[in-house]
Amino acid sequence: MSAGYFKRTYPVWRKTTTDGPYGEPVEEWNKIADAPGRAYPARMNDTFAAQQQAGIVTWTFATPADTDIQTSDQVRFDGRTLNVLAVSVTSRGDRIEALAEEQQAGS
Repeated sequence: MSAGYFKRTYPVWRKTTTDGPYGEPVEEWNKIADAPGRAYPARMNDTFAAQQQAGIVTWTFATPADTDIQTSDQVRFDGRTLNVLAVSVTSRGDRIEALAEEQQAGS
């Protein structure tokens, strides 16, 4: 994949678990990479959560095939948080297309 195709980078975050001071598990999000890529919305839906209407935007995040991105990671940019639901390599094998979801609070 040519470097010119992906014109910006996106921070990729992963939840990790470590031991706290008393041996209890502590989960935290850590930035693991700034991945070159392209994110674009694929569809939008409305749902109700906690008795409030919320919008769910499904995104596609495309990045080179050697990018370390997994299900349950997050792609964050411009105040958005995309939760990665599925990761697949394209048929040519030169890039990954991750299916991600962004939940927007209703007003």
